Amino acid sequence: MPARQLHLFAPPKPLVQRLGEAFFRAAPREPGVYGAFKSHVTAGYGALLRLTWAAWHQPASPHDFPAQLLSGKAPRQYRFKWNSRPARWSQESFLGCLQRFLAGKSDNLVQRLTETVPARDDLSSFQRALQARDLEILNQFYQHGPRRNHDLSQRHNLSNPLILQEELDDLLVENS
Repeated sequence: MPARQLHLFAPPKPLVQRLGEAFFRAAPREPGVYGAFKSHVTAGYGALLRLTWAAWHQPASPHDFPAQLLSGKAPRQYRFKWNSRPARWSQESFLGCLQRFLAGKSDNLVQRLTETVPARDDLSSFQRALQARDLEILNQFYQHGPRRNHDLSQRHNLSNPLILQEELDDLLVENS
C-alpha cells in the first residue's frame, strides 16, 4: 500500500479558492477535450454558438440575438438554458451530435442546424447571410479540425484519439 502524506492542515486548493466549488460541481463528468484543431477554431466556435442559439430560440431579427454572440470575438464561455422553451431536438440528442461532431465522427450537427435555424421569408438579408456564412464556417471547421484529427488518428493507429498540439504539427508535416 502506498504511503500517504499526513497533513496538519488541509492541503491548499487554489483553483477551488479562485473558481469556487460550484464551478467544479458544474463541470462535465465525461471528458470534453477533443484535441488541437489549429485553424478555424475561433470562427468555428462563434458560428457554433450563433447557430445553436438561433436553432433554439428561432430569432425573427438579428436584434433578438445576445450582443456577445454578434460581437467580433466569441465569448470564452457561454451557457445555454435548455429548459427555457421546447426545442426542435432534445438536449441529449444535441449533446450526442455535438460530441460526435467534435470527435470528427459525424458532421450530422451541421445538417441538423441547417434544418432548424430560422428560414422564414421575412428574415432580413443580413440574418440570412449570417446564417449561411456561419454554416459554411462550421463546416470548414469540421473538415480542417475534428474530421482531420479523427482521420489522422485512424491512419496512424494512435492509441489515444486526443492529439496534442506537438503531435498534430508532426503528423501534419508527415502527411503533407
